[in-house]
Amino acid sequence: MPASEPRAPCGPNRYPDATVASPPVSWLVRGLRVVDRVRNHLIVVLFGLMTVTYFTVFASRYIPVIGAVNWAEELTRYLNVWLLFLAFGYILRRHQHISMEVVVNILPGGIRRALRWVNDGLLLALLAVLLVYGWVMVDLNMTQEAPSLKLVGVDFLMGWPVRMGWPYLAIPAGAVVTALDLLATYVDPDLRRGDTAPDMLEAPPL
Repeated sequence: MPASEPRAPCGPNRYPDATVASPPVSWLVRGLRVVDRVRNHLIVVLFGLMTVTYFTVFASRYIPVIGAVNWAEELTRYLNVWLLFLAFGYILRRHQHISMEVVVNILPGGIRRALRWVNDGLLLALLAVLLVYGWVMVDLNMTQEAPSLKLVGVDFLMGWPVRMGWPYLAIPAGAVVTALDLLATYVDPDLRRGDTAPDMLEAPPL
């Protein structure tokens, strides 16, 4: 009895080597993957800066020679806001948000897909609200100055981070990036979901 041929791998690593050709992707998919990679690098940079500023705040409380560094605590909060709004789409793209699927998984496939469309539609509406009103908050606060950062003269890149509009910019920026991540789950063949979400840990290569 001849040995059965090995089955092609499936899932996020369905193309592990060059022997299995990847399907062609459109310019839209490539663009969405570039956005994802740029966002991922920004998350790493923001997390590193936030770690440094938070350690500075911690050290200032126990090392008297450092003195008070109120500006570092304020800057840490702003970095954290940007990190959270960018990371939301990162998790959404990889289907890693915590969800209760006990009831959903026992429903027929057609109903599961319909519920997913409703869920994504509501999310898109929320992102639209965040985009519109977040931009309003940016405009209202661009002339307001951050008190602690102003005292130490931290001012570069068109007023960032002294101008309070820059921290508020994380709201509409995060909404746009998250909307692109939501679109990617529909058009990217390596992210496209079926009736249930796959376990995606890494973004597909360009």
